[in-house]
Amino acid sequence: MSISEISEVITTIAVLAGLLFGALEIRQFRKGRERESALQLFETFQNMDFSIGTKLLFDLPDKEYSEKELREYLGDDIKYINLLGTSFEGLGILVKNREVSIDLVEEYFGGPISLYWKRRKKEALEIREKTGRETYSEFVQWLAERLEDQEKSQGVVPAQIEFKDWKKKKQ
Repeated sequence: MSISEISEVITTIAVLAGLLFGALEIRQFRKGRERESALQLFETFQNMDFSIGTKLLFDLPDKEYSEKELREYLGDDIKYINLLGTSFEGLGILVKNREVSIDLVEEYFGGPISLYWKRRKKEALEIREKTGRETYSEFVQWLAERLEDQEKSQGVVPAQIEFKDWKKKKQ
């Protein structure tokens, strides 16, 4: 083998090693970004107002509410439910823009988002009709529908069942 052939082989190996290293770095970067997104998402919603809104949402009787009915039922506490709505609207935009994965949102907030839309759909449709703006609560609706589609296609297994055999990684 000539020196030029050996040089070509070494160059090819170096390029392949560089590509492999680059691919591994990109993969590691994405994992880090996903982990960071998860932590930020978790921290963003860990506050008393969000907790109160979630509790109120789950305590609402099982029906769709008009704007008037919801205000009569909740009084001043409607602000906590509205906080959920603006938060879920923002999450919908982040998912649509692929800034946050829908799987992550489903794990953290799938139930509350679906329930929120179920309870407030009637109100949202009334407001859209009244204002002539189809964009009211559009990303809450979009996200709730995507979560429903995902649930239908993949099913939902509660964590206590799906991960019942989970063990801590050995170090």
